[in-house]
Parts: sequence; C-alpha cells; structure tokens
Amino acid sequence: MMLADIKMISISFLIGSVTSFYFTSRYKDAVWQGIINEQKIEAARILQESTENVIRVEREQNEIRSRLEVAHAQSQKKMDNILVINRTISRALGGLRDPGASRTSCKNTMSSTSSTPRTSINEAPRNRLSNEATEFLLEFARDADRASEYAKVCHDWSRSIERKK
Repeated sequence: MMLADIKMISISFLIGSVTSFYFTSRYKDAVWQGIINEQKIEAARILQESTENVIRVEREQNEIRSRLEVAHAQSQKKMDNILVINRTISRALGGLRDPGASRTSCKNTMSSTSSTPRTSINEAPRNRLSNEATEFLLEFARDADRASEYAKVCHDWSRSIERKK
C-alpha cells in the first residue's frame, strides 16, 4: 500500500508540476504579450505623430518654396526688363565706353616739350566698345545679377527653414 501511495503522490506531483508549468508559461506569455502590445501601441502613436509632423513640415516647405519661386520668377522678369532698358540706353548713347582706353598705363607718351596731355575731343570714338563687347558686358551684368538673386533666394530659403525649427 505504501507503494500505491508513493505512485499516487508521484502522479499527483507530476500532474501538479505539468499543470503549474503550463499555467505559469501561459501567464508569462500573457505578460510578455501585454508588454509587446503596449510597445506596439506606443510605437504606432509615435509613428502617427511623426507622420503628422513630416506632413506639416512638407506643407510648410512647399508654401515657402512656392513663395520663393514666385519671387524669383518676378525678379528674373525684372532683370530681363533691366537688360532691355540698359540695351536701349546704351544704343541711344552710342554704346558703352571705356574711359581708361585713352590713358596709357605704363608708356610715357608725353613729349618732353609738351606740358599738356594728349587727349582731345577727336579721340572719344576710340573709347567706345564694340557692339559685341557691349553686349557681352550687359549679359555679364545680368548673369551677375542672376547669381546674386539665386544666392538671395538660397539665403531666404535657409533663413525660413531656420525660423521653423
């Protein structure tokens, strides 16, 4: 009879151990699943907030970009109009002139007997630049204005982004 009692105790202990392991395992899995679900909910909330923030920033950037593009296009038109006006004025005045063309840089063109420089009214046409040189300089000035305007737009863009942070 004692052997039967030991068998019963062993079987009861075995059933108790397996049942205890099963329920402990289920409890542990449920706790971990709960933690994982909380993390998923938190991650979804953070993702949603980040997505909304990205959309808001993109909208702001698009508004800034649109405003700066319009301003840039208007300034380009203004520069084109200035070029037309400069061409008209240049043609009306007979072209651009180089005031330093009649000066000698390193040559001594003064005679030792003369006390006046060798400039006269008849030399003025030599100071005029060719049509090609005039056009080159006018285009070069417009290109410089465009580069300046581009730098200004880039600066405005970076300043607007800086303000939004």
